[in-house]
Amino acid sequence: NGLVAANNPYPKPWAVRVRRSLTGWDGPVWYAGKSAIWIGAGAGLSAIKAMNPAHILYELYTNRDWGRGMPSARLDLTSFAAAADKLYAEGFGLCLTWSRQGSIAEFQQVILDHIGAACGTDSNGNISLKLIRDDYAIETLPLFDYETGLLGIDEEQISTPATATNEVIVNWHDPIKDEDRQTAPVQNLGAIQAAGVRNSATRDYPGLPTAALAARIALRDLRACSS
Repeated sequence: NGLVAANNPYPKPWAVRVRRSLTGWDGPVWYAGKSAIWIGAGAGLSAIKAMNPAHILYELYTNRDWGRGMPSARLDLTSFAAAADKLYAEGFGLCLTWSRQGSIAEFQQVILDHIGAACGTDSNGNISLKLIRDDYAIETLPLFDYETGLLGIDEEQISTPATATNEVIVNWHDPIKDEDRQTAPVQNLGAIQAAGVRNSATRDYPGLPTAALAARIALRDLRACSS
C-alpha cells in the first residue's frame, strides 16, 4: 500500500511472502485457535507463522475447490483435533505450497511424511488421523506370533549393522530468506563405530521452516532407522 520503489533503472526481482492459515477456507475455519503456529522466535530469529499440518490435511479432504470435497462428517474430527493439539504443543508448523503438479494423494503423503503420521479409515468408516509418537506402553501392544494369527514372514527387510543408516541429513527451506538449507549430519556414533563406515541418508522436507525443527526431524528419522 503506497510507494515502494522509484527512480531505479535496475529494479530487483520482486519476492512475495504470503500466508493463508486463517483465510481462503471453503466455509468456516475449522478449529481456528490451533490453525496457525508461531515458531522460530527468539535469539535474533524472526518468528514464522506456519500452518498446523492437521489443518492442511483437513482442507485436503474437505475443500471443494482444490481438495477431495468430502463433507467434514466423513472425518473423525476427534482424532484430527487431537493431532492438531499435539502438533501445536510441539511447535510443529509447516510452510509450503502445493502447485497441483502432483496428485492430492501425493501431497497428502508429503504432509504425513513431514509430521510422522498416518491417515486411514476407522471402524466407523470415517477418516482418522494418527500421529506416530512414542506415547504408548510396550506391554499393552498386541503380540502377533504363530499362536495368535501370524501365518508367516514372506519377506524380511532387517538391515545389518554394516548397511543400516547411521547418519541422516535433512534438506529444508528457509521461508524468511527463501533459501534451501541443509542440517548438519545427525549421527548414531555407536552404530558408525560398529559398522566401521558412515551410511548416510538425505531426506527432503521442504515444508520445515526452521533449522531447529529440521534437526529435530533428522533425529526422529535417525531413531527410526536405528530401531
